Amino acid sequence: MLEAVVSLRLAMTRLGMLERRLAHAKEMGQDAEEIDKILTQVKRLQLILEALALRLETLANTGIFAAEELAIVKYVLQELRREYRTVIPGLEALIDDVLRNIIAIASETRIELPKEPTPHIAQAAEEILRAAEKAAESQEQVERAKE
Repeated sequence: MLEAVVSLRLAMTRLGMLERRLAHAKEMGQDAEEIDKILTQVKRLQLILEALALRLETLANTGIFAAEELAIVKYVLQELRREYRTVIPGLEALIDDVLRNIIAIASETRIELPKEPTPHIAQAAEEILRAAEKAAESQEQVERAKE
């Protein structure tokens, strides 16, 4: 379980490095509007990955391996992979690494993950994605107000 958390934290670190490079490019006068759009997406991804890492850490700390929780994490990661595969270079490989860890955890604990999400799993995943979107937008508004 902790391997998946480490993979998520690694992805978050790489996104943080990308965020700093983009902020520097913006300071250097490159297309600020386009960079702001990408920065918002990077922040959204960081927030989503943080939420997933916290879910997995909670499972690891309690020692409870819940099929539903693993399925939610898997589904969110699949959605991110689909949505961002061409937007942020290298992200697909990072997500694939986390997905492999989730599948390995399920296999080791004899948890059968559904191939397609149940309505409950899809709804929980959508809530995670929406909450991250709102949080990223709020952060963006705060940063604009500072400028």
